[in-house]
Amino acid sequence: IERDKVEILLRKPINMIQAAGNKHLSDIQNALTLAESQVKVLEMPDDELEDREDQLAKAERKLNRKIDSLHLSLEEVIVEVTSRFRNKAEDALDKMIDGSRDRAEKKIGFFGGGRKDVYSYIQDQFAQLETRKLPRLQDDALNRLKIEGNRVLQDFKVDVEDVLERYLPDDVDAKGLIKSLSRLLGTEDGDNHFSIDQGGSSADSSIGFFEGVAIAFALPFIGVIEGVNALFGGRGREARRELIDQLYAIRRTVDFAPMQQQLKDLLQERMESIRTHLIGELIVPLQSQIEEVRKDKTNKAKKLEDARTEIKLQSEKKAVLLEQQRSITELATSVLTSSASGN
Repeated sequence: IERDKVEILLRKPINMIQAAGNKHLSDIQNALTLAESQVKVLEMPDDELEDREDQLAKAERKLNRKIDSLHLSLEEVIVEVTSRFRNKAEDALDKMIDGSRDRAEKKIGFFGGGRKDVYSYIQDQFAQLETRKLPRLQDDALNRLKIEGNRVLQDFKVDVEDVLERYLPDDVDAKGLIKSLSRLLGTEDGDNHFSIDQGGSSADSSIGFFEGVAIAFALPFIGVIEGVNALFGGRGREARRELIDQLYAIRRTVDFAPMQQQLKDLLQERMESIRTHLIGELIVPLQSQIEEVRKDKTNKAKKLEDARTEIKLQSEKKAVLLEQQRSITELATSVLTSSASGN
């Protein structure tokens, strides 16, 4: 258990470094793509510029539709998974509270006899709910979210790849952009895009599509277990009545609506990030290049020289960052392996 805790502490900063590196690499790839496109646009005749503009407009429309569809599909997954989790968790809570109420009614006598045994029983039931039943339900829900999310995101990646290869100009590196998108989704060169940071899952080393999603599942129960401490007061029939009232009060405090909304808010953030990456940082700048060339045809030689200089600069940056990432990955693997072995 101690080794697991150490691994959790080590994995979090590693994940953050990898995520930051992936974002930086995506930015470099976009800058490189735009510089290469600038060279091509500056060398194009007007009729080819018009064709290029039409293709980019088609790409923008189709990508926006794909992103909207992705948003709806993932939101459906969230609603389905959280609703199922809510029902099972509420059932577990209801069962515990009903059992505790029955125990109190049967075991606490007129003068308070049996009260200590009932309190001990209730504490044990709350502890089981906190440490066993709810964590199992949470793990099941997170796994389902991950499986269904992976399926939806894999379909999205295939669709985007088709749009980019079909509508982007031939001089734009579609494969590089697809790799960049994979990094943004959470995993490069693999099918596991909907990774979830649960604060220490050893099976997943990426920050994931929903960082901290597990927190949303735990939030409804924060403070519930502590509420058992408020149950111990009064005497005899008073103790029994107060105990039952407070058990029902605890049930009323558990609210799952914020959990589902929190996940939807996280999803909204990720959708905006994807839209910015594909549209705002790629398609729109490519379209702007065409407008700029049409408006200002002076200093073409200087602009070509600047664009080629930018290509060289971004290519060098990309090579350096890829090497740094390789070194970090090797170091992280070594550290985590050493931690797992207890060294």
